[in-house]
Amino acid sequence: MQITLDKDIKQELITEVRKAYSEAIEQARRDVGLIKEFYSYKECLEVLNIGSLTTFKANYIDEGLPTYKIGNSVYVKKTELNNFIEQHQI
Repeated sequence: MQITLDKDIKQELITEVRKAYSEAIEQARRDVGLIKEFYSYKECLEVLNIGSLTTFKANYIDEGLPTYKIGNSVYVKKTELNNFIEQHQI
């Protein structure tokens, strides 16, 4: 059995399949820890190239960057860090 699709429908189908594939790959990476959704303070310092935790706290945490505490560890959500930086564009 062979199905013939209109050119526009075929392109839309290809686009949707690629999107679904990309989302599935991203979720799989998240599941195995390749994509981090949260950073520790230490990781934030590395990502932002900041040498001092005091500087990070003063310029980010004290200025409203949300944090999450689990046990004794404190984390920053990656998307919230990116949004915080974008909101402080000069």
